[in-house]
Amino acid sequence: MSNQEIMELQNTLIENQRYVISELMKRYCLEPTFEIGERLQAVIRQNNELMSILEKP
Repeated sequence: MSNQEIMELQNTLIENQRYVISELMKRYCLEPTFEIGERLQAVIRQNNELMSILEKP
């Protein structure tokens, strides 16, 4: 994987994490007990997949 690809992957991870954190905070502020919607679950799954790619030697 090239340095450019790694940087793009890291940027995507950061953007996804920002989205996940903001959504979780917004939902928690409205109601301490909440469901995690399908879109949010999909972003979390995508981030997990991207992290596994980054962690490969």
